Amino acid sequence: MVERPTNPLTHLPWLRWIDQTEIPSVAIGIIACLIFLPFYEFNAMAPRLPFQGAAFPLAFALALMFLLQLTRGASNDLRLLIQADKIDTSYLESIGAGKKMAWLELIVGCVIGLQRIRSQIKFDLNETISLSELISPASIAVCLAILFYTVIEVHLVAFCLRQVMVFRRVAKNFQVDLMTTELNNALSNPLIRFLVVSLVATSCGMLIYQIVPFPSLQRRIFQGGSLAALFLAAMIVVSMVPLFILRARIAVAKQIEITQIRQALKGDFSGVGQSHFGALLRDFTPADLMYYEDRVKNIWEWPIEAHIRRLVIFGLLPPLTWVLAAAVEVVFESVLING
Repeated sequence: MVERPTNPLTHLPWLRWIDQTEIPSVAIGIIACLIFLPFYEFNAMAPRLPFQGAAFPLAFALALMFLLQLTRGASNDLRLLIQADKIDTSYLESIGAGKKMAWLELIVGCVIGLQRIRSQIKFDLNETISLSELISPASIAVCLAILFYTVIEVHLVAFCLRQVMVFRRVAKNFQVDLMTTELNNALSNPLIRFLVVSLVATSCGMLIYQIVPFPSLQRRIFQGGSLAALFLAAMIVVSMVPLFILRARIAVAKQIEITQIRQALKGDFSGVGQSHFGALLRDFTPADLMYYEDRVKNIWEWPIEAHIRRLVIFGLLPPLTWVLAAAVEVVFESVLING
């Protein structure tokens, strides 16, 4: 019998133990950054490999944080729907990688990571890096960050693709509930998380791009950031597919409910079985029915009402990051000039 995953990271033992600590994903990202912090040389601006590869430890920390944020969020969304008896556990099982797929993702990540390490070393050799610097602890730490980041990146891409497919199935089979609209909003959570991840990644990319002093490194950051932005944009667009499906189903459910209310106002209760209240609709007074009709009309067909405030708050991140990056650049320039 094939063992089914009950968590997106069940069959990823190299990540499962981190998830099981239940430490917040942001805290894990900060810890990952702090682990690499001692390997940086802050008293030198020479183009050394640790500095040329300075973005990789941060990229690893962000990718790990994003993966935990997305997997934990998706698990919570599906468990909420399972507890509400809207879907069965097969959806939660489908969102995780099986054992064979988990190992395939690891192998692919390691192969691509080793190629990236090779390219990084070749790039830095052209910058006249000595052999002693290549085998220094800082250089080894950067190489490990490249490998870890690439493996996490492959796991992240694979999970995102599975999540899109699973939530599309959920949107088609999900029992639309006009009484508890927060359950409808659960299907928009992946899209909101992708938007938040995109804004945070964009903000960090802008900050790094402003700080690094080498044009060659800026070009590499821009190229890598463009590919990441393209993937995130594609995921955002695809994640809207379940919302279009659910919006159409909510519109139909609202129309059916309003039809039953208006028939009840005329004294016709023959179709009350199609209403969310069922036979209880007979006990409603005309005033109750009219109030209920207004309430149903005011339900948003797009299941994103609960996230408007979060989108506004996180939408302020890019401009605030630009201001912070400009301030850091001014500080660096003043230190170099005065030094």
